[in-house]
Amino acid sequence: MRAQSEFSPSTSDHEFTILATDYASWRVGTRLLPWLESLAPSIRIRFDHVLPSHVDGAPDSLKDVDGMLLPHGYLAQQPHVDVLLDEWTCMVASDNPHLGEHPSPEELLAMPWIMTISGRGAFTPAARQLQIAGVDPVVSTITPNFFVIPSLIEGSSRVALMPMALARRAVRTTGRLRLVDPPIPLAALSEAFWWHRDREHEPAHRWFRQQLELACAPLLTAPSKQ
Repeated sequence: MRAQSEFSPSTSDHEFTILATDYASWRVGTRLLPWLESLAPSIRIRFDHVLPSHVDGAPDSLKDVDGMLLPHGYLAQQPHVDVLLDEWTCMVASDNPHLGEHPSPEELLAMPWIMTISGRGAFTPAARQLQIAGVDPVVSTITPNFFVIPSLIEGSSRVALMPMALARRAVRTTGRLRLVDPPIPLAALSEAFWWHRDREHEPAHRWFRQQLELACAPLLTAPSKQ
């Protein structure tokens, strides 16, 4: 009982397991890991890839992990803390011969699209918004990984929806990509850390949630579209 009621982050070697996309692991990890280095030098953070079965199986799928990084709109009535905001943008190749500087929605939708879809639970919030609006891109490529998308676009006519922070990073890195407005206005991406109610009062988990919230506070301002 005493062991369960106490938690010492400075000496603990506890491992926290988080289910997340590659994008969310990158955004949150680059804030969280440096934050924990001095507070809890022996603690381990394990990022496992979130699968559609995890989303569809929630909340039961949350019992075996510390939590899941997931946008709002997938889980309901589960405890969570917001961790980041981002805008959506479209990425195209700089040398795409079919698209001018400011392509129209019709021109974008005439291109083959890459989607991060691998099942019912893996629709991105942006893809859902397109679907609800009756916008139906021609999907040529499907991948669960955001980080592979830029290399699939380079030198091609393909188009993809991307979170702004990652898209800008890819543009700076490659020099062969550019960003254009999506075919319809899209609500911002709002991600949260979700956990099972059974962990609500665990000392280690409560401490971790507090540190996660503090570390990620700067991510709650979405980047400008300009």
